Amino acid sequence: MQTETTFAFLLEAMSPCTETFFSRSYTYDQSGICLDDPVGLIGQMEKCRKTMLEAVVWANGKYIGGTWFDVTHQKWTAELFDMTWNTATDCPQPVRLFADHFQKMT
Repeated sequence: MQTETTFAFLLEAMSPCTETFFSRSYTYDQSGICLDDPVGLIGQMEKCRKTMLEAVVWANGKYIGGTWFDVTHQKWTAELFDMTWNTATDCPQPVRLFADHFQKMT
């Protein structure tokens, strides 16, 4: 009997005035499908970027991405697995990005 491996990520977000704070976990299967939220981690990161909320993303206690205001480009930016974007059209495709990352982990 083979069990499927899943991967868990934690997103923590905070508004600039620290008035708004939330934490959410996301579980993905090996094919890169989010099992517990149709928006998924990248969708939530894009919401944070658009609404100007700072966020950090953790996998097993290690920083793997986040959202912040990039002072060099004067834009809100997001990063995940060393892929950076600051427009919705540059946002990576979740399934492919996660599947590629998981392939490297196994």
